[in-house]
Amino acid sequence: MKRLKPGAPFVAIHHSFPKPDADPDRWLRRNAAFLAGSGIPGLRSGEMIAAMRERLPALTPEEDEAVLYEAGLEEVELFYAALTFKGWIGCKL
Repeated sequence: MKRLKPGAPFVAIHHSFPKPDADPDRWLRRNAAFLAGSGIPGLRSGEMIAAMRERLPALTPEEDEAVLYEAGLEEVELFYAALTFKGWIGCKL
């Protein structure tokens, strides 16, 4: 955040979803079902879920917000949400 000018917005958009203890893959299955329903060819939902679980260090929305505040941003807000994607905006005052 050293290069971010005061007042300039910082935007982050990536996967972020709750991870309930009872069913930690629920959001990954929902994302896989959406992609398969959208006609993505060759999608095998079990393989996609396993790959995302292994390679995607996704945070919960609460963890995302905390990380952005810890990085020195202020006025952090969620401005976009679609399935597992979340968009955050904040600024350095």
